[in-house]
Amino acid sequence: MLNSQTMIGDLPKTAASRSAPRVDRPASADGFDPMRLFRLIRRQLPIFGLVVLMVNGLALLIALQLAPIYRSSALLIVEPHPMSFLDNDPPQAPRPADGARVESEVEILRSPAMLLKVVDALDLTQDPELGFRPSWRHRIEALLGIAVPVISAEEMVKQTLDRLRRTVAINRRGTTQVISVDGRSRDPARAAQLANALAKASIDAQTSAKIALAADVEQRLARQLDNARAALRGADGRLDTFLDDSIRQIRDPDLRAELLELRDGIKATTDTSQRFAALADRARDRIKAGDWDALIAELNSDRLVALNRSRIDTSAELAAATRPADMRDLRARLVEINRQMDQEAASVVNRVAAEADNAGAREGELRQRLSRRLADRDIPSDLVLRFREVEGEVNALSGVVDRLTTSAKWAAAQMDLQLPDSRIAAPALPPAAPISPDKPMLLSIAAVLSFILAVVAALVRDRHFGGLASREQVESTTGLAVIGDIPNIERRGAAAGHDPQLTAAQIVDHPTSAFSAAINTVRLELEMAALEPDRQDMTPVILVTSTLPGEGKTLIALSLARALSLAGRRTLLIEGGRHAALYEAAGLETRQALAVQLAAQSDATAVEGVIRDRTANLDLIVRIPGGRSVADIVQHASKIRQTLPAWRRAYDAIIIDGTALSGGAETRFLIGHADDIVFVVAASQTGQRKIRDALADILRFRRADATCRTIINRASPI
Repeated sequence: MLNSQTMIGDLPKTAASRSAPRVDRPASADGFDPMRLFRLIRRQLPIFGLVVLMVNGLALLIALQLAPIYRSSALLIVEPHPMSFLDNDPPQAPRPADGARVESEVEILRSPAMLLKVVDALDLTQDPELGFRPSWRHRIEALLGIAVPVISAEEMVKQTLDRLRRTVAINRRGTTQVISVDGRSRDPARAAQLANALAKASIDAQTSAKIALAADVEQRLARQLDNARAALRGADGRLDTFLDDSIRQIRDPDLRAELLELRDGIKATTDTSQRFAALADRARDRIKAGDWDALIAELNSDRLVALNRSRIDTSAELAAATRPADMRDLRARLVEINRQMDQEAASVVNRVAAEADNAGAREGELRQRLSRRLADRDIPSDLVLRFREVEGEVNALSGVVDRLTTSAKWAAAQMDLQLPDSRIAAPALPPAAPISPDKPMLLSIAAVLSFILAVVAALVRDRHFGGLASREQVESTTGLAVIGDIPNIERRGAAAGHDPQLTAAQIVDHPTSAFSAAINTVRLELEMAALEPDRQDMTPVILVTSTLPGEGKTLIALSLARALSLAGRRTLLIEGGRHAALYEAAGLETRQALAVQLAAQSDATAVEGVIRDRTANLDLIVRIPGGRSVADIVQHASKIRQTLPAWRRAYDAIIIDGTALSGGAETRFLIGHADDIVFVVAASQTGQRKIRDALADILRFRRADATCRTIINRASPI
């Protein structure tokens, strides 16, 4: 038995009395450890590099495929007060409501009506970027020959409006009076064109609204003026009738002749003033309408006739011209002729209006003379009183007509001189660089994201599918103490290659190698466990197992058995699996089946029929090819209970080379009879999920007093 008298050398008392490590919970990491991350990346370098390469490659492909988007901005300044050339009032200080006015302009710019003006101005329904595009369903139906419904013009405009709304952006710059109109497009010139078109649409809409308001006011004033003039004509008629009746009643022939002369002069000047005023109004209307022929016929201006003839000749020459230089010169000449005609027409109209004003002034003088004359003492008082009443009515109506005429002229001037309440402070220019995609930013984000995803992928693979490579990783994952880290066996020359017998003989042939030192470390750990007070008088049964086949458990079991035998321990090595791995690795010449040993019912002092190893003190019970395995028999609990006591009395240590926990139920049965369980983990090979499942089986089937330890194996299995 393993006890203090059979130990090689003297062990320290503290070491001998140290209790064997039990199954513990995985240690939790305290904070971030860069070295652990580095080791994780190094262990899972292929999957880490693959994820980084895929993510960055995909990001690069997307960056190359994305079309550049350009943005251009036009700046509008909203005037705090309505603008007009005829408004001579000084500007007032800004009011709190001015901010709301700017926000109102922003909302108007965002309205569908304003966007529709841009669609119409630029014909965006035919634009390849913003115009109508058939949906994927319609395209597939067209390819399949299915009749596609005709898209109405209204639906095309609606689609274009939706795209334009997503393309432009209107925002107020802070708390200023400035509005930024942004246009985005794949074409830098188109981006600037969209921004300028929307800004111009806003300016034109403001001007049109003011002109429409002034036109409405002018129409109302014209109706009121017509009514006032009709009332004035009625009053003038009553005044003339009164004068005719009153003058005939005057007996003084000189006075009657004088009053008749004044009355006739007033009528003549009134007719002249009205005729010239009507002519000036008709001339202004024809100038606005561009009806030059009717204007010339009515004004009878020789200069206008000559200029009109020159305009007609120049237009004919322009229509017949073919050379660009000639066409350019003729257009310039035509513009100059039109300018001269406008000036001449305005001059003639002004002269006609001046004649109307002069006639009106003479009419006023004559009326004043008539009023003064009727105020003399030789005029009967009742005639004077009646004249004053009718004259007052005429003067009042004349004042109304004058005021309405002035207001009508002001409204007409407003139509021609209206200013928008906003102005374009900075028109949009084609940008030099796109705003998206920001390729450096995209690739930087992809690099960071690829690193994070690669770490996650490496961690998932390392935790669930990847193998364990380091001592701390094994202890953290399994919660078990690592009692040995078995290095790989390096061979040179003729010994190179994989030979199971040479590998298993390493502990015998090369006792000072790193492999042998690691095996002896494991042996020492197990011997120290045997010094515990409750196990000093008991031969330990050591079960060597693993998660999957091929992790090196047979190599560990045979090497550990030989190390114990070389240390003077009487050792029994039992092959607990269905495969004859020990048979070849031990290089056996004598063979004997376990069935003979179990059937012999040997006594408690000796075990007969076992196979001797090349090293002293080591007996083997192996699986003979073609024979029955130990697993076929040891499952019978009665024979195990009868045989184990005999083996414990005959040997100092019993090692069972169990099967992999994923390969069958034999090892699960043997776990319950083991005092020490050595769990072999192949470095960087077995997935962590499978390792945890195997450990769960060990914890479920082991005895409460049994210990469980792990060994990291880096050597090639046999």
